[in-house]
Amino acid sequence: MGAQNGLLTEVARISTRGWRAFGMHGAGNLLNAGQIAANPVAAMPSLHTAFALFVVLFFLTSTRRRWWPLLLAYPLAMTFTLVYSGEHGAGNLLNAGQIAANPVAAMPSLHTAFALFVV
Repeated sequence: MGAQNGLLTEVARISTRGWRAFGMHGAGNLLNAGQIAANPVAAMPSLHTAFALFVVLFFLTSTRRRWWPLLLAYPLAMTFTLVYSGEHGAGNLLNAGQIAANPVAAMPSLHTAFALFVV
């Protein structure tokens, strides 16, 4: 959308190029047709990134610090791949990070509130 308004240079989606490399042009054409027909705003925010980050944030507190770089590599790799392939823009991914971080940040408060009602 930013390219349509002249705010950004156009980004080419490269997710169908692999099918052509295997000689499966029909599969790439089908994927392109589906992407064109899809809602262009439905990918806001990126749930791929949000879920990857949410899982990592969930397990981060129960994992030894030496494993943190490996855990954090997963959402970073997902983010890089989505931007590089042109599937999502940086704004989508920042919003996804916020969506993943909000429930994790609210967990101590929710746990305390739940404990008051259970006891």
